[in-house]
Amino acid sequence: MNALVTGNSGLIGLALTRRLGAIPGVRVRLFRTLEAPRDIRDRQAVREALEGIDAVFHLAGLLNYRRATPEDLHAVNVEGTRRLLDEALAAGVSDVIVASSQDVYAASDGRPGPLREETPLRARDAYGRSKQEADELCQRYLDSRLRLAVLRIAAVYGPESLGRDNVVARFLGDARREGVIRVYGQGRRIRDIVWVEDVVGALLAFQGKAGVFNVGGGHPYTTREIAETVKEAVGGRVEFDGSQEEETGFYLDISKARAAIGYEPVWFGTGLQRSLAVHV
Repeated sequence: MNALVTGNSGLIGLALTRRLGAIPGVRVRLFRTLEAPRDIRDRQAVREALEGIDAVFHLAGLLNYRRATPEDLHAVNVEGTRRLLDEALAAGVSDVIVASSQDVYAASDGRPGPLREETPLRARDAYGRSKQEADELCQRYLDSRLRLAVLRIAAVYGPESLGRDNVVARFLGDARREGVIRVYGQGRRIRDIVWVEDVVGALLAFQGKAGVFNVGGGHPYTTREIAETVKEAVGGRVEFDGSQEEETGFYLDISKARAAIGYEPVWFGTGLQRSLAVHV
């Protein structure tokens, strides 16, 4: 099998590329490299990358919504996805697995979920709106010749994420630098976090399947619970700033993915220990 990975330099892309490279008979093509710095907005670059490809794992996207303009987000996340799907159809690609996001959802009436795939999409910011538009675009291709799986992925953590801007990395950094994990509010907000290797396993397992599926951690983790788990792993103490207001948050219903591929994510504490074991 010849597989193309877009977004190959990201957290999920790095882990997926490693796993694909270890599978006998799989030849991996990376969409963007130093030798071939392709742009997902460039139709000709997409067309060339798809030559001879059987399956596409589409992870590419503009993530830094704090600095990116809505126009940038639309051009990459929506129009880039449209070009990829159109060219994959033209090239006769069999399978496309697209990484969508939990940011297409929002908590409803203060209830944290779990949110099913049928939940109306209500993205709350420019990044989420671009992912929602791309998600809805993909659904229009479900009746095409492509076998297309759209995975709405929760917040991902793993070895390569521990130095980045996310709640797990921030808590680890606080604990290691100052010995104090600071939580805004009382830590009641619900979060859905998922280990990167569970996401990679789902991406691989959904090849050959079609539909929209949630891929999350399978548990309504509170911010307090995440902080306490980090404390148990690396030490320190947890402090709460009770003056801060807290959003309700939400988590994903993964029963559809569980039924389709036997998806069973690991507990956060387990994934965190495995991530710390390989993080330098």
